[in-house]
Amino acid sequence: MRKIALLVLSAILILPSQWTNSNAAAENFCLTLSDQQYLEASSRLIPLDSDFTIEFDFYLKQNSRSYAEIISQGGQPNSFFIGIDPNLGIRAGDSWLNTGAQMPLKKWTRITLTRTSNGLGNLYINGRPFNMVKNYTLNNLGTATRIGAQYDPSAGERIDGCIDNLTIWKSVRTPTEITQDYSLKNVNTDTNLIAFYNFDTTSTEGLIQDLSGANNSLRSLTPPELLPVSDPSDYGLEFKNRGALLGSSTTEGGPSYYVTADLKSPFPDNFRSGFGWYSTAWSISSSQIDNFQLGLSSTWIVPDNSTVGEKTAQKLCKTGTDAWVKSAASDPKSGTYGLYLFQTIEGSLGWWGGEHFRTVFPKYMANVTQNCYSSQLATPGWGFFSEKPTSRSATGLIQISNQILMPPDGMTFAEDNSAPQLGVTWHALNLPRFDRAFGSKAGDNSWTLFMNTSNFKGPVAFVAPQFWVDGSISNPIQSNLTLDKRPGATGGLASEWASIPYYKYTDTNGNVYTKIPEIQFPVDSNGNFAISRDFKSYSNKAISSDFKSALAGTATLPLTPAKTETALGALNGNAPRVFQDGKTLADVSETLAAKDFDNGNAYGFSALGKSGMIKLPQYYLESISSKRKIQESEAPKALAKSTFTTPDRRSPFVYQYPSWWDSSPKASDDFTTQLNDGSVVVYRWYKFVDQPAFQRFELNKTEKATLQSAAIKMQQDWANSPMMANPSKGKLVAFDSGLLASPPKGLEYGYVPIVVKQYMGFSPIQVTPTPTLIPTPSPTESSVILPTPATSQTSAPKNITITCTKGKLVKKITAIKPTCPKSYKKKTGQK
Repeated sequence: MRKIALLVLSAILILPSQWTNSNAAAENFCLTLSDQQYLEASSRLIPLDSDFTIEFDFYLKQNSRSYAEIISQGGQPNSFFIGIDPNLGIRAGDSWLNTGAQMPLKKWTRITLTRTSNGLGNLYINGRPFNMVKNYTLNNLGTATRIGAQYDPSAGERIDGCIDNLTIWKSVRTPTEITQDYSLKNVNTDTNLIAFYNFDTTSTEGLIQDLSGANNSLRSLTPPELLPVSDPSDYGLEFKNRGALLGSSTTEGGPSYYVTADLKSPFPDNFRSGFGWYSTAWSISSSQIDNFQLGLSSTWIVPDNSTVGEKTAQKLCKTGTDAWVKSAASDPKSGTYGLYLFQTIEGSLGWWGGEHFRTVFPKYMANVTQNCYSSQLATPGWGFFSEKPTSRSATGLIQISNQILMPPDGMTFAEDNSAPQLGVTWHALNLPRFDRAFGSKAGDNSWTLFMNTSNFKGPVAFVAPQFWVDGSISNPIQSNLTLDKRPGATGGLASEWASIPYYKYTDTNGNVYTKIPEIQFPVDSNGNFAISRDFKSYSNKAISSDFKSALAGTATLPLTPAKTETALGALNGNAPRVFQDGKTLADVSETLAAKDFDNGNAYGFSALGKSGMIKLPQYYLESISSKRKIQESEAPKALAKSTFTTPDRRSPFVYQYPSWWDSSPKASDDFTTQLNDGSVVVYRWYKFVDQPAFQRFELNKTEKATLQSAAIKMQQDWANSPMMANPSKGKLVAFDSGLLASPPKGLEYGYVPIVVKQYMGFSPIQVTPTPTLIPTPSPTESSVILPTPATSQTSAPKNITITCTKGKLVKKITAIKPTCPKSYKKKTGQK
């Protein structure tokens, strides 16, 4: 708490004015706030709909150039908060976003805000009136009082500073009283006092106690750190959102660190119609890490346009909407870089900044991009960790599988730290065309994702060829250079270590210490860890020399790729140095130096003489040109106590399907399943050609019939065919059992489970189908009930099965209240 000498004001000014910083002596303690720390009361302490006064002293440690809140309460509309904008302007809620005041940096400032019941607000700085506002409307409903964070459910907009002498009144303090409050050490006897905190001590339970006698204690997110107010800038931590591990000698915000392996020799020219590899999965840390993004081994499949010149390449992104990509592609110094940016197939295992439901074991998310990252698809309904569903005009990822779900927050796995591997392959299949509504301009390449795990094998989804053509509508120079018409190209595998937070601590002697999160990986008995292996490419004859005919015929589709049409790539590990704040981390650089194993068949890390789960050093001390590792016992206590997680924080976010999906006829009511990331997934079954992602293609009867027939054949023949050989070494990872779906009776083949909602669940939910199946329309497209049943999920009670007939056609419908499809009759003698 600060003790402030009495200042005598010669005048009280109502109009805005500048002020001088307090020159008062300071002693005792303040409470530090940061990205990892905020406080919350058990109720709404501030009477926002009547008279109130709030007073506190604040010391801003650094300008993060973002919105941040010192105190908040309630919610929208007319939300209340006192905080700063990216330019350090002081805000006082949605009704007073620009008070005209500026928050000094690294100087103690006294802030007082009063509001009358009829909406007159006054702001005081260091005991002096600064500005006023009328019609100051505030919302008194919502979140309890918070210190150091926004009122929203995720407690965002954290601030980095120290707070002292927080006082809340249920009255409007007069200018004279505000002057006195600024001058006194303690004011806890007034009957209008609601709460008073001097932040000098904490209770044995770690609470910040209210000294007004009302017992309105504040709960802190992490163990509270009380700092001497004499100079709080020399204490505490700086939290960096990214840049702990960089592949070049740059400061925070530089390029990601890539663990890479290039092909020693390019794949043969006629082996460019498919690419596959295995990527190892493990828990990167023993606990979740906030502000963390690390993508595991994958590649970028781009259209093979090796003969296209620089002038064309630099025009490919001229209509793109991503400013960085557009600039990088068009820069004359970049040569043909635009060829690698305007279209790609990517995605991988990893931990992603956009995840709402974080896990210590990685998730998988596919990603396809066209027109220079203007549009990205990861699931049939959402882009790559996009909160907003894909618009109707931009869809193009079509689900094939009737066995697995594709949630918008990523595909989850059973945790297994024995280095299991996920197999991923993309094959350019010649599926039936359906771009009639777009002038039949698309090519024949339907790039199809196959996956190989211990409990799922087969095709998951494919990219509509028209998706690659969309960019050509606004930028004709892309015509005939796209992935629907061109074979693919790739130069190797890579793991992107993109956003790794760290703490930085400078002691009073100027010594700089840093701490990174716990990062671990499993090595074998030889000290080796293969991050990826078995990188292969395939010719257009690998699955069938005449796939289109096989798909339309009665013969079984090929179950494995032809070995003679498969090429194995040899990898060469690349080992750039690792930097932090522009200085090398020598120990980490040595450990993360990518190497190739097994004659180039795999790449990864080596830790000679070690085995099992090994960890990177977490603590470092800076020298002139580098940073050396130190033990935790050598690190400052504040650094040792810091954490990279937010305990018990559950995302309130809900992925919700858009209303235009309701135009697609569904085949069932909703099902729910629980995933091991804590989320609940809601999905429903659609006939394959009725899934919402097909809407924009305006399929006619012929297109529907051929596509539906193809889907049934792929689901039947490829139900357990990953279209890649098992890994040359090691075992397969298993999907989270909550992702696995079993078609209900009557929907065994030709139907797909599409996710319509995902949200955080607070208790386990049994996988239970809803009782009603929507009768299958258009019986002429499928005249026979397929004989092979799939094991259904937990049956709803009292289901009834009826038999429906139409001449020689027979359908069985199971539901609580089953009804026959249109033009069918219920067989007599049934309930």
